[in-house]
Amino acid sequence: MSFVTGSATDIEDLLDQWFDFLLANGWTADIDYTVPGQSPNFGVINRKQDLASPLGSDPLNEVILHCGFSVNNAVIFSGAATDNLFMVPMRDYVGSGDPGLNAIFGSNSPAISTTTSGVGWIFSNFPTQPFEQHWFFESDFYAHAVVEYSSGFYRHFGLGQLNKTGKYFGGEYYYGSFINRQVSVIDSVLSGQNNIGMDGNVFGGEAQAKVFAQDLDKTGLTDWKGRQSPESGWFNANQFVLTVDGDDGNLGDRGTFITQGPRRGYHYPLYYSGQSAFNGHRPMYPQYVFTKFQSTPDRVQLLGSVPDQRVMSLEQGLSPKDEFTIGSDTWIVFPVTRKRPIAVLDDTEQSLSFGIAYKKVP
Repeated sequence: MSFVTGSATDIEDLLDQWFDFLLANGWTADIDYTVPGQSPNFGVINRKQDLASPLGSDPLNEVILHCGFSVNNAVIFSGAATDNLFMVPMRDYVGSGDPGLNAIFGSNSPAISTTTSGVGWIFSNFPTQPFEQHWFFESDFYAHAVVEYSSGFYRHFGLGQLNKTGKYFGGEYYYGSFINRQVSVIDSVLSGQNNIGMDGNVFGGEAQAKVFAQDLDKTGLTDWKGRQSPESGWFNANQFVLTVDGDDGNLGDRGTFITQGPRRGYHYPLYYSGQSAFNGHRPMYPQYVFTKFQSTPDRVQLLGSVPDQRVMSLEQGLSPKDEFTIGSDTWIVFPVTRKRPIAVLDDTEQSLSFGIAYKKVP
């Protein structure tokens, strides 16, 4: 497990440092991202392991993290960088070409959607460059990143293996951060058009977070089992769609999941409580992930929680980038986008006092 912080001149420099950090800590690159503006202008990285050996012998403890990263929004990842960081979740990578054309991933289209409608790949938008600071967190089972792209303004992206609940195959998650820059939405704290990390208060227009899960026989999970062949294992974060949310790369029905994120979930109103005036207690909550399927009766299945991340309130004097200890663990807390305890409708990003804390492992 490791941690590093630094700064980046632009989005390509950020991606270069991200790959360097992961490769230095045991990850493997199918295609390394080494030079800003390289051709092709993308990289593919993975972390695949099993507590048993060889890989594939123990589906309960198997981890298959595989993701393409690009700074260009064309179908073929080449050319100049944009202000977006794109992620292509996948189960495998074939050959040496474009990951969007050579991978089985969680999208239903070979074209990347950067609009506010339709289902595209995961992406994070960075309105300004250079970046103030970034923080990278890594273990054998996840890689999380936070970027302060301008003073007081943040983005989150990452991938990892859930702390699994129950026995199933998969459990990998992927997420980014997208804030709709349109004036009618940019300062709307709870808008479903703004997507932050594993938060589930989104609908299918912002290349939302994805999770992969199947039964132990590597077929569809619970209600999705037997729907078609091949069966999908991909799920989209979507609070509003109750059954099918598009197709995966094999044209299989993709499901939906909900989370206990800072803006939505069963206990998100507790975040408004902030710090207790009675004893100073400041609660931190895991981000649980549930699949859902509307039927008779409606069914919800708990998959697990995001490791070494907690959602919490930044009220009562807790500032962005503050570090604090709980027992022997050190945590760093960041705003969801921008701390602003009282919302002001001035067409500027804001996220009240919603915060996300990351466990710091030096």
